Parts: sequence; structure tokens; C-alpha cells
Amino acid sequence: MPSQTKVPAASRSQSEASRLTAYGAPISVYTAEDAVADGVLVDAQQGEFAEVTRQHHGDTPVYMTRHLFCLIERAVEHPRACNDWKGVWHDVCFMSSFVLQGANAGDRRRFRVIITGCGRKRNHILVAVWNGQSVTYMFNDED
Repeated sequence: MPSQTKVPAASRSQSEASRLTAYGAPISVYTAEDAVADGVLVDAQQGEFAEVTRQHHGDTPVYMTRHLFCLIERAVEHPRACNDWKGVWHDVCFMSSFVLQGANAGDRRRFRVIITGCGRKRNHILVAVWNGQSVTYMFNDED
């Protein structure tokens, strides 16, 4: 029988403490930093996105999935769409600001944003996930 990990009640929430007592300590944890290093997530506090991210989210860590990054890249590179990185990212952050108001940790909030120049579809349904420490933007069918 595996050993049970005792968790001090003061340092962990009740649900986390009961989970650790039942299952033991995690064997491995895949962090957002690991996902950025693997190319699964893009850190929106870096590069072209940094200025706009700080305007909307301050110093809160913000990530987007590689799939969303590629969609924005395609829209920016379209010769007739007249998009730029900051403009498209601002639209995503601005539209999400309405649904993120009052979000609790673990909430997945859906919102709609118009991004032109990335195919026939203009209206995209995205999801903003607030985990209590960071925000991750993704498509509805991504986890």
C-alpha cells in the first residue's frame, strides 16, 4: 500500500489536502514554464505581445496556446487584412476582459472575437482560463 502524505491544514486548502491524503504527493507536475519550453504554450509577457499584455493584465503571467498563436500569425501575415500583432492581441485581451471580471480560480470563460485574414471564418470562440495565478487563452476544444 502506498504511503499517505500528511499535509498541514494551514498551508493547503481543504480540497487539496484531502486529494493529497487520498492519492499521495504528485509524481510529476507539468508547469506552464515547461509548456512554454516545449512549445505548447506561448508566453504573452514576452516579445510583440508584452506591451499589450501588460496594459490588460499587469504583471499577471499570461499564456496562449500554440494553435492560437498560429492563427494570429496567419492573420498578421495576410497581405490584405492590415493586421499587426499588437492590434489582434489587443482585440483578444479586450474582448476577454468582459468575461474575466469576477472569475474564480479554475474558471473557463468563453468569449467571441473577430480576427480577419486567417481564412473564411472571422468570428472565433476562444476561452480564457484563470487558474488563480495566470491566464491562458485557447480555443474551446483545447485543454
